[in-house]
Amino acid sequence: MRIALFSDVHGNVTALQAVLRELRERGPFDAVVCAGDMVLMGPSPEEVVDLLRAEGVKMVRGNCDDMVSGLLPIETEAGSDPVRLERFRVHVKWTRERLGEERLDFLRSLPVTRTFDPAPGQSLLVCHASPSFTNQPLPRPDLLRTEGAKYYGDTEARVIAVGHWHQPSLTLLGERIVLNVSSVSIPMDGRPIACFTIAEWRDGIWSFEQYRVDYDIAPEIHRIRERNMPLPPWPKLEE
Repeated sequence: MRIALFSDVHGNVTALQAVLRELRERGPFDAVVCAGDMVLMGPSPEEVVDLLRAEGVKMVRGNCDDMVSGLLPIETEAGSDPVRLERFRVHVKWTRERLGEERLDFLRSLPVTRTFDPAPGQSLLVCHASPSFTNQPLPRPDLLRTEGAKYYGDTEARVIAVGHWHQPSLTLLGERIVLNVSSVSIPMDGRPIACFTIAEWRDGIWSFEQYRVDYDIAPEIHRIRERNMPLPPWPKLEE
């Protein structure tokens, strides 16, 4: 079994196109899966959703998808900072208008998890942050070592593939593997390079390969200006 995994597209269709082109060259796959946060923070949310659907990519919901679709209160992510809260409200409103009601209904209909079972006791579960929550925990390796059992201890999956924290990693929690498949957009190092992961079950063993793909960010910058995209809620994205 071979599964292509990526997460956190955040409305960046140019980066998504680069990842899908690379996956076509490295295929075939039994499944291609996006681990949530397809929209918000980028200028092309409708193109992202339409392309993922057209390509048959399996998706799970992320916290940003839930905020845009109304399943997660904006205050959950914005906190008490009034400036950040207002930015979230404006940005979410703009994204909702770009998507339209049919796409919003589609996002609401997505599951929180998807599971792939190559052999008994060796399932791979895909979620955005955890099997129960789209917004917690923050799957950073140092935090997982102290909080991982709280959020992943009840799952029977051998591998838990997550996004949310925009950096590739692999963390061992006893018999379980928490695999951060990393982000297509907004990587932690700030470079315009998209990331994805290939998970393969062969000869009784899971193996993982993680890749980065260059892309031209200019089309997204043009759309930001052309579409008058509001300032993003996170100040570091203004750069």
